Amino acid sequence: MDCWHLAGSHPSTYESGIDPQITYHAKNCAYLKCLVEEPEDFATLVPSFKAAAYIRLLEHFVKEVMV
Repeated sequence: MDCWHLAGSHPSTYESGIDPQITYHAKNCAYLKCLVEEPEDFATLVPSFKAAAYIRLLEHFVKEVMV
């Protein structure tokens, strides 16, 4: 899961990975599993991606919002 990162208040108490038995629209699904019996607060998976592919869409969105 190169483009996903654990974040939140206690990410070290969770693990994440790919579940090979579950798919969504023929794509792999990730899991987030707590490693302690009584978790404190939370953890979440955060995606990372290169924004260059979306710059034109963002420019269009900003123009629409500014009108």
